[in-house]
Amino acid sequence: MNQHGFLCESISSNIFVVYDQQIYTPALSEGCIAGVMRNVVMGMAKSNGIPMVEAQINPEVLNEAEEVFITNATGGIRWVMGYGRKRYFNEISKDLSARLNQL
Repeated sequence: MNQHGFLCESISSNIFVVYDQQIYTPALSEGCIAGVMRNVVMGMAKSNGIPMVEAQINPEVLNEAEEVFITNATGGIRWVMGYGRKRYFNEISKDLSARLNQL
């Protein structure tokens, strides 16, 4: 989280939250790094018709999210299994990983 209490990034990865069939990621103005994989994922989502939104993200959305994944240049796209008692699906991140592996 950043100094204002909003999602920013994990220790070494950008974070993406799928909610209502849209992918949300913190805007760069929230203090996250403009990672290489962040840009790749955003481009792949847009080119495949998946709505991509850069926004200020309240951490409470993690309790309602359908899916959460993180990215970085060394690990690629990594699905987050859960947060607390909440468990997430692995659909969009799996699809994006498959598309990334085809490049």
